Amino acid sequence: MNPELQNTLTMLATKMGTTSERLWPMLVAKAKFEAWACITGGLGFTALFVFASVLCWRKRDDWDSELGALICGLIAIFPLIIALAAIGDAAYPEAAALQSLFHK
Repeated sequence: MNPELQNTLTMLATKMGTTSERLWPMLVAKAKFEAWACITGGLGFTALFVFASVLCWRKRDDWDSELGALICGLIAIFPLIIALAAIGDAAYPEAAALQSLFHK
């Protein structure tokens, strides 16, 4: 770690009443948890909206159900984007922990 990062981490650790050697692994574990929670939640909601879209499409006895299927299909894109964006944080949790130190 560079000195600037070490000083920031030490300052944060002293404010919290702990040491930087104990704080850093906790920050990395928190970043891992947040990344995997975003991935599983995003994929879960994507599956839910795709399932709802398929149910609406199968029903399609009028234009309302076709519009509902289209809307559910479009909404399914957003949680998928969130899940895909969190893959980098899951692969490199140390970088995500560094970002959480400097961007909040």
